[in-house]
Amino acid sequence: VWYSFTGTGEYVQASTCNQADYDTKIHVVTGECDGDLLCVTANDDGPGCSGFSSLATFFGEDDVDYLIYVNGFFGSTGNFSLTLECIPPPENDLCEGAIPLACDSSVVGDTTFSSATGVPLFDCEPGTFSDDMGPGIYY
Repeated sequence: VWYSFTGTGEYVQASTCNQADYDTKIHVVTGECDGDLLCVTANDDGPGCSGFSSLATFFGEDDVDYLIYVNGFFGSTGNFSLTLECIPPPENDLCEGAIPLACDSSVVGDTTFSSATGVPLFDCEPGTFSDDMGPGIYY
């Protein structure tokens, strides 16, 4: 079955995790139903889900329409609940929100739900593996 969702600039977790009585799969796509659909992400047997249920995580870009397709592995059918959880990026996700640090201090950070918005286009480290700047946070 199909569902639609409009992105809000947050990470989204679409889940049937522990909420289904059969082996589910989740596909997230963008595009028009009568045209070419572009895969954003998919999941079969999400991490931490029991009973072969699914958990798909993606960044829901502002005002982008997404289609979420729930189906069963190898033709399985049954009952499920689909949960959408929106997770905002960290407060220091953008350069303007950089958290000040002082000398002789330390900080514990987490880039798990940081976005690719405002990813720097510069590369301060020459070398083969330094060309792709991924999502991060600012201090």
